[in-house]
Amino acid sequence: MENELKALVERVGLGGQTILTRTRFLQWKASDGQRLNRLASRMEEAHQAFTDKLYEHLGNFDVLTTTLGDAARLARLKHSQTDYYRRLWSGPYDRGYVNDRLLVGLVHQRVGVDLEWYLGAYRLYLAEMLGHLLEDSPQREVFDSLLKAVFFDMILAIDTYSAAQRQALEDSEARLARALRGSEDGIWDWDIEADRLYLSERWTEMLGLPAESTSSSNRWFDRVHPDDLSGLREAISAHLQGHTNSLVHEYRIRTRCGDYLWVLVRGVVEDCRRSGRRMAGSQTDISSRKAAEGRLR
Repeated sequence: MENELKALVERVGLGGQTILTRTRFLQWKASDGQRLNRLASRMEEAHQAFTDKLYEHLGNFDVLTTTLGDAARLARLKHSQTDYYRRLWSGPYDRGYVNDRLLVGLVHQRVGVDLEWYLGAYRLYLAEMLGHLLEDSPQREVFDSLLKAVFFDMILAIDTYSAAQRQALEDSEARLARALRGSEDGIWDWDIEADRLYLSERWTEMLGLPAESTSSSNRWFDRVHPDDLSGLREAISAHLQGHTNSLVHEYRIRTRCGDYLWVLVRGVVEDCRRSGRRMAGSQTDISSRKAAEGRLR
């Protein structure tokens, strides 16, 4: 979970300057934290009562009942939720606070709680806390109505952003799929540390193999001609060690029928803190060229 959290912070881009800009825009001041700190102990019982009330309310929706899971998972979620509310009032509002907050969100995302329900729970929380703070104030119901309207609008805004991002991603994936279908090259992507190898449909089709999107590198190397295997490994090793700018190597690989096909492999390695070391590239059928070279010789 710690590695996932680090990757999330990097992906979101939550550096110190970004956090400072956000707090400045929200007009957050040290006095805001102090006001919350002074009331933190008073709100302890309210937080526990609200957590119980919240999860009882969530149980009224079938879409959430399965997501929240069994009693053990429910107890863990309630415990983490109460701890978060406590930290919300007591601070300190530093980098640790940001990381803890992201961790809570990551846990709920992994459980499968959609964002609309997550934000809705915030609306319920604010209404409950305002009830404790304002008590019998005639403005309490006005604030509650305002929260409902604002959070309804917030969820609609997030729906809009999310839909636009999904559409952009789907368009990008469709363009990539069309490019791969129109390419004569087989595409591969190798997660070296985890030894997970992605092979495009064209890569497997070239060898007459059934499509299998992911496997280990053995699926590749086990099919290389015995006389060519050491040369391929040396070429890969030379690139991984930085002796060459890229992997460019010709070798023979066994097809499903048992024949050997001459191919040209190209690739580049990339070191990424989030996903580790990877190498990706293409593989081209050069058997016709090799046959022509043989006839010329």
